[in-house]
Amino acid sequence: MPPLMPPRIPSNTNAVEFVNSRSAHNSAHCDLSRNYFCFDEINWIQGIDTETGINTFCGTVYPDARIICRNCALQPFHTPSCDAFEAPKRWLYTCKDGTYSPQDHRRLSFSMDETSCQTTIGDGCADKKILNLVARRKSVGEEACCAATLSKSSDTTILASNVRHLPTELHRHILQYVDSDTVMQYRIASKYLCAIGTEELFSTVTFNYSTWSVERLIEMSKSPDIRRHVKTIIWDTNHWMIPHVRTFREWDLYLFYKGLHYRAENCGLYTYGNVLIKLAQSQDEFKAYLDKVRDEKAAEKLFFTSDALRRFQNLQTIHISDGEDLELDALSLRRGEGRNGWNNCCGLVAFEFLQKMPPLPIKTLRLEKLSHFALQHVQGDFSSLTSLDLNITARKDRKHRQWWDVTGWWTAARIVPNGNLKKFITGMPHLYSLRISLHDSSRSDCWRGRMPLASIDAVFGSEYTWPKLRHLSLCHFFATPDSLLSLLSRHRATLKEVGLRNIFFDDDCTQSAANPHWPFDYPLSAYEYQTMIEQRLQLGEWPSFLQKVAETLHLEQAMISGRLGTHRFGFGWHLNDRDLAPAVSEYVMSGGHCPLNNDSVRLLHDWDEFRH
Repeated sequence: MPPLMPPRIPSNTNAVEFVNSRSAHNSAHCDLSRNYFCFDEINWIQGIDTETGINTFCGTVYPDARIICRNCALQPFHTPSCDAFEAPKRWLYTCKDGTYSPQDHRRLSFSMDETSCQTTIGDGCADKKILNLVARRKSVGEEACCAATLSKSSDTTILASNVRHLPTELHRHILQYVDSDTVMQYRIASKYLCAIGTEELFSTVTFNYSTWSVERLIEMSKSPDIRRHVKTIIWDTNHWMIPHVRTFREWDLYLFYKGLHYRAENCGLYTYGNVLIKLAQSQDEFKAYLDKVRDEKAAEKLFFTSDALRRFQNLQTIHISDGEDLELDALSLRRGEGRNGWNNCCGLVAFEFLQKMPPLPIKTLRLEKLSHFALQHVQGDFSSLTSLDLNITARKDRKHRQWWDVTGWWTAARIVPNGNLKKFITGMPHLYSLRISLHDSSRSDCWRGRMPLASIDAVFGSEYTWPKLRHLSLCHFFATPDSLLSLLSRHRATLKEVGLRNIFFDDDCTQSAANPHWPFDYPLSAYEYQTMIEQRLQLGEWPSFLQKVAETLHLEQAMISGRLGTHRFGFGWHLNDRDLAPAVSEYVMSGGHCPLNNDSVRLLHDWDEFRH
């Protein structure tokens, strides 16, 4: 039987009457085998016709080559079937100027009322409420459009008089402050608002390693009317896979001991610790975990064999997300519980994929956490970048009893200064903003694991200059006053914003971790430790350095924070956000009296740490 086409509605037929006339043909479920038509501008009428559209986003190409979705309004339908809906919660729609619809242009007044119907959309998403949309006709001369959305927490009413006369910029500005569900309903109001809402709704796209998420990213990349609006892609590389958890025994040990620790040492995670202990004893949860891991692997294969990223012609920003943004009060296993797959090499595979594919004309690249192993080999063309945000971590793989993040500091300390990081960043001549952090916030077993992985000289050299660099932010570096001042001075003509956090001055930093035989002549006693501090206090390196920065640069904004150390073992200033940090930052911009003095010096490491 040939596929059914949407019925043609006579132009003189009232749509509501048409619904009633077709009610005898309604069936219990949607017919997934038929072709559904998607129109540019839609009149939604409440009805129980089960043969109408069930697709949930623009860009769908239907079996009939003549029919394609072009900038349609988002349809609030359950997918892949309407089984969850009961009459009269089904819909019939007609199109104003489509092939199969009346040619009238009467305006509509929309009101949205919340129903109790809920559906789970996608992998890992919370339940979202579907809004029934009832449309009633107004007279031809009326030019008002009213939309009202009601929720349990608050009532919101949006009233616009002749929305076409509002500047497009104003619409865009308003949409920046509303959630995505509201933007979806906003797009339904008219073709004019649909175009504006589509631009805002699809400007930033997030996907993760699930087949559901990757398939939708690929479908969006195939739609010319959607992909042109995508400017930012957030690539969530968190995994369900927990390293070394392949059997139920390993599952039990990993979750049980991790849950015990959460209950014992972290009040904020006490409840989640109980959840992990309970999950450790459930074979059903373990089977569900294995299913998610299999789906994850299938999604990875699907994405890496596609060319979805290349199709987004206006893509400007790629953000590879990893790590820390996990729910503290989760009631089930969290994606990213093992923190990362790929043997815990954060962002490694994603970064290598970007290097091997043809150059993308992106302007901003943000790597939230990147394993130091990624710097063993660097290739690819990133010369189009104007902004780079890079955080190198020394995290490495762990076994089920080592639930915390063990650091591979010694290995990382040899890899990071090997010259590849310098090669990578100097291959971006048009950088406007540069942020680099060598700080691994994960737990370490000793004080060495919290030390910087490289020096300023090893990463930046002593000669290279970015001619357009305006913003520079450095976190967790070794340096000498001369090397850091040289880097800042070379860019004084363009540099307007500077951020320094956790910078440690050290006489041996030119060798530092790049030398595997770098001596760690730590103090042998608490008395010797205190003597070293008193001797170094007399040098006053940081106050002198900050004075030179204030005299050399003309900054519009500065943020000096964290720990400013003057010896790798030990002492310096803790710049908190309420006290010293604002004062020192203001001093660097405006001069005056330096807030750093001997009275505010603090130990950066307790003596007890050196005894182990």
